[in-house]
Amino acid sequence: MSIRVNFNDQIDKFIEKFAKAFKNIESSNELIEYQGEDKRLQLQVEEIQKKYVEILRIFNNISSQTA
Repeated sequence: MSIRVNFNDQIDKFIEKFAKAFKNIESSNELIEYQGEDKRLQLQVEEIQKKYVEILRIFNNISSQTA
């Protein structure tokens, strides 16, 4: 039982430290280069999805052609 209590305490300490590390992330100079990264990645995913649809159309056109 003491192992479980110790484990839970360690998890609680980790979560507390993790939360403190990201408390003022918006004003951090260390991570300024990553500002807006999530939006850029979202746009990249959307572009990849568009390209996939274009490629799928091309393959469908090719497969529906008669020789």
